[in-house]
Amino acid sequence: MSAKGPLRKDGILSRKLGDEWMLYDPAAGAVHIINGTAEFVWNLCDGQHDLDDIAGQLRGAYQVPDGTALTKDINDIVQGFSDKGLLHASGN
Repeated sequence: MSAKGPLRKDGILSRKLGDEWMLYDPAAGAVHIINGTAEFVWNLCDGQHDLDDIAGQLRGAYQVPDGTALTKDINDIVQGFSDKGLLHASGN
């Protein structure tokens, strides 16, 4: 069964560092620093939220006005996670 939305890989550790967040991938030995918005999206990459769901959650949490386009920004964040190898490949 494929996931409904983006799914983060197991074993990725996150820690707050001031106003930013660190994601550590021990398997790759890689550290990634992300902002709070990206961290919010990261937490919703649980396979249960598609990009529209994530946009809705983000809109509510950050009080983004209706009509503000979020899809491209969220897609860019999720694509960045994917490019860094932090997400499961589609269909896994």
